[in-house]
Amino acid sequence: MKQFIAIILIIVFGLLGVFVPAAQAEQVTYRYDDMQRLTRAEYTSGLILAYTYDKMGNRLNQQARSGVLLTVNVTGSGTVTSDPTGIDCRANCSEVFAPGTEVTLQTVPDEGKGVSRLFGRRV
Repeated sequence: MKQFIAIILIIVFGLLGVFVPAAQAEQVTYRYDDMQRLTRAEYTSGLILAYTYDKMGNRLNQQARSGVLLTVNVTGSGTVTSDPTGIDCRANCSEVFAPGTEVTLQTVPDEGKGVSRLFGRRV
């Protein structure tokens, strides 16, 4: 009787394992400087690992921050900045803000240019 119950439990738990969805894999975006050194690892969960280097190229430290990751994609010529500070870029950039923070993005087009669209993505 005990063997029969054990077999039933194995079958039931085995079937449950089939129907439990797998966790979604986290994505990571890596950023590099002009010398091809890793400067940032940005996780979709909002974790950012930032790396700094000395003049010889030796890594000095790793700083971890977490919160809500805001990614800005810039198309055209101009600058996008944020209030509070964190975003200040002419190309694609990301920054982590504390959950619940209201972020205002401002575009500053290059002279003689206009802004047609502004896209921001909170992950």
